[in-house]
Amino acid sequence: MVPRQEPGEPYWRVSIDEAKKLLDDGGAAVIDVRNNDEYTSGHVKGALFIPVDQVLERINELPKGRNSYSSALSG
Repeated sequence: MVPRQEPGEPYWRVSIDEAKKLLDDGGAAVIDVRNNDEYTSGHVKGALFIPVDQVLERINELPKGRNSYSSALSG
C-alpha cells in the first residue's frame, strides 16, 4: 500500500483497492461525508454516515483505535 499526499492537501489518498484491503483486514473505518442524496444512492458497506457539515459536532461518534478514511464525492 502506498498512500499519497498531493501538494497542498492536508490528507493522504489511497486507491480503491488499497481501501478495500484495509477494510477487509478490519483495521479501518470509512466515514461517508457526502450529503444524504449521495449517500442513499450508494455507499461503502458499513460506512458511518456523517455529512461533512456535521463532523465537528459529531466527532465523538468517530471510531477510536482504528484509522478512519473519508469517502467524498471528490477527493
